[in-house]
Amino acid sequence: MTDNELKNKLQAGCRRPADDPFFTRKVMNRIPERQHSKARRVLAITYALAALVVVGWWIYMCGNFDMEKILSPMGWLSVMAMSAVSSVVFVKAAKYAM
Repeated sequence: MTDNELKNKLQAGCRRPADDPFFTRKVMNRIPERQHSKARRVLAITYALAALVVVGWWIYMCGNFDMEKILSPMGWLSVMAMSAVSSVVFVKAAKYAM
């Protein structure tokens, strides 16, 4: 099945947008097709590797849990930095996946 056949089959079974004077068929016709470029693959691999590094670092930190180290300034800074990096990596990866 080609991409055009699949697109036509999906369009045949989908709901039509409600009548809205501000939404026209021209809007849908101007939306570009999604491009699958090498850059998207590289970005996906980069996000996956970053997520693995973050998960690995958290496993390492939890495995070597020592309250004295965590309460030290360097330990506190390390936990805060990893929390920030984890948030950024997983939010970016989730946005990319959608």
